[in-house]
Amino acid sequence: MVELVANVLGWVGTVALLLSFGLLTVKRIESDGYQYQALNAAGAFLLAITTAQAHAWSVVALNSIWCIVACAGLFRSRKERPASNRKRALKDSRANGD
Repeated sequence: MVELVANVLGWVGTVALLLSFGLLTVKRIESDGYQYQALNAAGAFLLAITTAQAHAWSVVALNSIWCIVACAGLFRSRKERPASNRKRALKDSRANGD
């Protein structure tokens, strides 16, 4: 059961990382944007869990560092964005169905 959960988490993490890269490539999101950083952080975190279960420690290190860097980007983007803009962006995303 643990192996199945780890595999599912790994696939979800893989999709998150590829989605962030794909959306960035087609210019649907920005590299310093919240969505890009959140997808990277979530994907790297999930892949770190999966690879830890498989004892692939070099890949755990890679994904852990990737997650830390993405989290730093999340905090930076949140800090640089005024509260009024965050509220407006949230309202816009809800209106657009994002």
